Amino acid sequence: MTNSAILPVRREDVFVSLCFPEAPSTPEDVDIIAAATRMIAETFRYFEVLIIARIDQDADGLLRRCLQKCPNSRVIKVRGSSLHYSRRVVAASEAIGDVVVITSLSEVASLDMTVLIATAIERNAVTVFTQQSRSWTTPILALLGAASRFRISANDMRTIALPRAWLNRLLAHPQHNLALRFPPLGEGFPIHHMPAGSLPPLKTIDSARGRRIGLLYQLSVNAAPVVLIGVGVLSATVVMGALLYMAYAVGALFLVANLQAGWFTTSIVQACTVCYLGLAILGLSMGLQKLLEYLAPRTHETIMEEMSNADLFADVQDLNISVDVERSHRLPGGTLDDPDRASLKAYPVQ
Repeated sequence: MTNSAILPVRREDVFVSLCFPEAPSTPEDVDIIAAATRMIAETFRYFEVLIIARIDQDADGLLRRCLQKCPNSRVIKVRGSSLHYSRRVVAASEAIGDVVVITSLSEVASLDMTVLIATAIERNAVTVFTQQSRSWTTPILALLGAASRFRISANDMRTIALPRAWLNRLLAHPQHNLALRFPPLGEGFPIHHMPAGSLPPLKTIDSARGRRIGLLYQLSVNAAPVVLIGVGVLSATVVMGALLYMAYAVGALFLVANLQAGWFTTSIVQACTVCYLGLAILGLSMGLQKLLEYLAPRTHETIMEEMSNADLFADVQDLNISVDVERSHRLPGGTLDDPDRASLKAYPVQ
């Protein structure tokens, strides 16, 4: 039996980038990265492994072991990027694959990366592993995610596969650090969730209480457009109330016989003050909303699929290359005069 019959057929039509936004801290982490690399290498011929490390903080010895044990691996050291989401952006920006997988050391050993990549290629969609999770922050995250226009779920794991076309759009998003972790809502991103199956509870960075509180704050800041809309509506309501109160004070001046001295003046001053403040806040909120609108990504209708029977060159017969094949003649006795000769002659198209 030949070697080609023994070895599995590896895909050669896809270049895969496997990214680790965190550097190994123990020899066990190096073995985890090596095992994930072997899994990818068994299925895909062309691949790379990216490890994002912090300069002067992560162990160089473990990084060198990764380079020795993992073929096609790259270690990228960054300065001043201690946040996990920022390192994910660095990994996605430096990856050159057709499909980019961003994962973590705590999850990659329990997941099948090849199935994730194949699904992302087949569906041409952002593919995320999901796992059932219970947390008190789940409804709060979902509410803030809807307000800040991000698809946030505590069930989504940190392992995600991104086809190149969608990765480029996510990197162009103003909040790309969050967009690479939680795909934006209402911008045409196809999302496919893959159940991770029955796995032991995984301790992820996002599950830490401090990390989640920080995420809640960041989402609250990104919910500013929705908050500004609420402030604008409230300001408009206050202005309308002030105008109605002003009309009430003028009506009372002419209709009430025994009006207390100074009441009309005080009411008019209060109504004008409230109306002015309401208009000022309304104008500020509208101006800020316009600025945020300019900063928001310009999204149009996304072309998901095309079906066509057009063949523009089906009826083209004019060629500027002519192929002349000269066949040899067999001599008496069964020998060949010359091997077959083929010559290419170029003629101008008439």
